[in-house]
Amino acid sequence: GRQLMPQQQQHQQQQQQQIHPQLKGEEKTEENESLHSLSPLPSPVTTTRSPPAIIASPTISTYLQYVKSVVRYDYETFRILQLAVPFTFSAMVETIGELVILALIAQYLGTDAMIAYTMTDVVVGVSS
Repeated sequence: GRQLMPQQQQHQQQQQQQIHPQLKGEEKTEENESLHSLSPLPSPVTTTRSPPAIIASPTISTYLQYVKSVVRYDYETFRILQLAVPFTFSAMVETIGELVILALIAQYLGTDAMIAYTMTDVVVGVSS
């Protein structure tokens, strides 16, 4: 086989001990392997460690994922938009209509009539 440096040999032994802790430095033999395969416990599994987190605080992507989950277009959002679009359109038409009436009153009846109309509209709107 190939010659390993002492550090590489030590690293390889540590890996083998992590994989087969019951061997504890013993060489792998067919007898040990057959005994291990008869064990009722599951065979040891090596796990890889994830790299350490660079930033522990929440990042912009975390906030964007949250916003995306809130704004996600699903069935409820579709139903709300079905109601919101007609209500928004009717509110815009009503406002434009009131501005046109106000402009006509100001043009043909004067500023005093426009102020009287606006004040009456405000009082009636608040009280009703």
